Amino acid sequence: MSGDKNILYPLTGILSAVVILLSGLIFAKNIWCPVLLVWFFVWLMLFGCYRACMKVLLPMLVLGGIFAGITYLASGDGMSAMSMMNRMAAVFLAVVPGMSITPVQMTRCLSSLHMPRAVTLGMLIALSFVPLLTLEIRRVREAMVTRGAGSI
Repeated sequence: MSGDKNILYPLTGILSAVVILLSGLIFAKNIWCPVLLVWFFVWLMLFGCYRACMKVLLPMLVLGGIFAGITYLASGDGMSAMSMMNRMAAVFLAVVPGMSITPVQMTRCLSSLHMPRAVTLGMLIALSFVPLLTLEIRRVREAMVTRGAGSI
């Protein structure tokens, strides 16, 4: 298999993202929450979202560490810092299933469920926006380098 696309059924991806996010936020202050989040990470890897998991791992650790550090400095409480790290990890892990679903798959799934056209088109535009924006930024940078203007 070449990538993460076409791995998850769109509704399964949405449901798993909601479960991961809600359980991570609800149990953030529990001492066992990191174990739960690691289990979700392994579960996503086993279901074929390994590339998306690897893409979010470093930002999750860096941003989670920064916010946990700020929380610790502000409150002086290690449990508050741990709960902040758990919340950040839950948010990042909830993004993984969405990264594994193509916008066309999501639109087709919503259309087959007879969702209103405005909802399906809105979802298609929202899911297509970030990849399109990154492609356009890359093209502009390449054009600037080609013309000798340098990089931003």
